[in-house]
Amino acid sequence: MSYDFRIPVEAAYLSALGRATYNFTYLEWGIVWIAERLRPGYANTVRGKTAGDIAKDFERLSKQPTDSGLKARLTSLASNFQALVERRNGLIHANPMTADGGAQRLRDPGKPGKRDVFEWAETDILELAHKFELAAIDANEIFHKALPQQK
Repeated sequence: MSYDFRIPVEAAYLSALGRATYNFTYLEWGIVWIAERLRPGYANTVRGKTAGDIAKDFERLSKQPTDSGLKARLTSLASNFQALVERRNGLIHANPMTADGGAQRLRDPGKPGKRDVFEWAETDILELAHKFELAAIDANEIFHKALPQQK
């Protein structure tokens, strides 16, 4: 597509946003496939659910296994995923702003009584993308090596 976008923003900033978005979706679907293994048919129920809905479902499902080691890994992943969903929401639902120097950025206005306004720098976005990636790797490891295989 040959089009010059008129909303100014640096390519590296957009690349960081794209990486964070991709890594989060990769993580989210890792969670969905673990949930599918724990409750066959779950993947067919996620259409229209928010990431927060999936996190709540996964938290409940993570308590099912009787193997204490697996249960501990799943509940840890569920807790981490819930926290990452909240951070991802802060990024995805942020407001555009002009930062000092004129750079276009996103700003998380925070929630009343929860936290202050947060300007998303490129490094913050990439750090979050890395956290999504690490959690996705953990989810993949659990899915392929720790969960019982379905027959």
